[in-house]
Amino acid sequence: LRTSLIVGFPGETEGDFKELCDFLNEYKLDNVGVFKYSKEDGTPAAVMENQIDEEVKEERQKELMLVQKIVVQELNKLKISKVYDTIIDGRKGKYFIGRSSEMAPEIDGIILINTTKNLERGEFVKVEIKEALEYDLVGEVCNEFSK
Repeated sequence: LRTSLIVGFPGETEGDFKELCDFLNEYKLDNVGVFKYSKEDGTPAAVMENQIDEEVKEERQKELMLVQKIVVQELNKLKISKVYDTIIDGRKGKYFIGRSSEMAPEIDGIILINTTKNLERGEFVKVEIKEALEYDLVGEVCNEFSK
């Protein structure tokens, strides 16, 4: 499950922000984008009272992303030993880069695939996850090393 959140909307209190942090910790969303509220002329929110200082919005954005980073690390650890159908996107150093069906291109983590096979972009392979990094996963093509 993924969503985007806005911090620093006019009138947002410390209590509101804490509630948002607690929500992320409790519901463990797979992917979250956090954006700072941006005052736009001509909108009702632009003239609302209790505008939030830019510095506070920045701090809240960083804090919420830190909460989500910890959640993602917990969720990624649960993926170790699981097998995913993975599409090959390309290569990065000694690894092939792939994505499972739950990973959106360019905004989510990737699967770094350690293999001696010559994989082609667009090819699907089954990958067993061996390691969880900060946002990415490391895996091997299934059965490759048992042959």
